[in-house]
Order: sequence, then structure tokens, then C-alpha cells
Amino acid sequence: MSFDSCANDIFRIWYHKRILCARNDKHEWAACAFAHPGERANRRDPRTHGPTMCQELEQDGKCSFGDACPNAHSVFESWLHPLKYRTTMCSDAQTCTRNLCFFAHSQDELR
Repeated sequence: MSFDSCANDIFRIWYHKRILCARNDKHEWAACAFAHPGERANRRDPRTHGPTMCQELEQDGKCSFGDACPNAHSVFESWLHPLKYRTTMCSDAQTCTRNLCFFAHSQDELR
């Protein structure tokens, strides 16, 4: 899969950090759009939970529901959720330098 195919909204919402990385060489996980064993940014299927952060996980550091929890368990699960991704304007707008920004940079990107 090419980098360009990973840089669109559909990929980011539905597949970013959900498909296991097929690369065998050492590389920077943070810059890779694919999931790696043990990586904290890995995500569950967004159809299984909402964008609201899990209060139990935030307060206790763990969630008794685990993967069955109806709430997001990471910033990635929350902000890349289809109900939340690019629904807010980026505060840095056209000067944004984030590798992956969850926010819209123009009215056209706003969902």
C-alpha cells in the first residue's frame, strides 16, 4: 500500500493503526500508519465504540470492559472516530506541521 493511499480521510478513519504493518525492517512506528504489536496507538474498529473517552480508563488506568467498552481508549480512537474526525477547525490552520492532524485546515475539510 502506498503512502498516498494512507493519507486520505477514509483510510485514517477506518484503517489507521488497525491493520498490522507488513514491514520487516526497523522503522519509526509513530510515522507508520499501520499497527505494531505492543504499540499504544493501535485502535479498535470504530464501529464498536463511540468517540467519548472512557472515564474508567482515564481515572483508573484500566477499563473493566476491555475491548468491549463502548468508549474510546486512546486519543487515536477518540479523534479518528468517524463522528469526530475533522469536525473542528485546527487552531494552527494553514501553518499546522503535525504528521497526523485530527482537525480540519479549511472549510472544505470540515466534515
